[in-house]
Amino acid sequence: MEILLQFLATKAVAALIGVVALLGVKKADVVLSKPEVKILYDSIHINTSLKNSFPEELEKIILSGTPVTIRLKISYSTKDTTLNQEISHRIKYDLASKTFLFVSFCGESITSPIKLKDIDSAKKSMNKFNVGVGLNPAPTGKEITVIMRAIIDPIKIGAIGNKDFELMAFWDYHTPTLKFVIKQ
Repeated sequence: MEILLQFLATKAVAALIGVVALLGVKKADVVLSKPEVKILYDSIHINTSLKNSFPEELEKIILSGTPVTIRLKISYSTKDTTLNQEISHRIKYDLASKTFLFVSFCGESITSPIKLKDIDSAKKSMNKFNVGVGLNPAPTGKEITVIMRAIIDPIKIGAIGNKDFELMAFWDYHTPTLKFVIKQ
């Protein structure tokens, strides 16, 4: 039964992609919210979230059971050094149990999958990013420039020969970017 559901979902995704490509629907810009920044002695903690990142067409792809991944790439720069970090959020709808499985990755660290019951909870989890970076040694008296960029990974579609489909099309190929300076 699950194989049949996956097959039907793949066909539905392929049809949806064709409709979206033909219509060229204009969507609201995807943006990163103003960050909340906390500075501790040897670390920085930043909270931000994506806005307008789930148009109806992307929700339908998720509801087909296709896993979707959003990445937040962060660069911290001082006059002397640059640190890079990446946080990934992945959601997969389980057609059999009708639940969403959410997982977050940061480097080698992976959170345990969280089961969510509805699409709104899944979108909220996917959109919220809590970032922490240790600074060793702490750059006292220096400015730290932070650049954050959000991207959405392409997916493979079996119905079109297992080729990649670029989900950034749902964001009009716009990479939400946030740049700010932290003064210590």
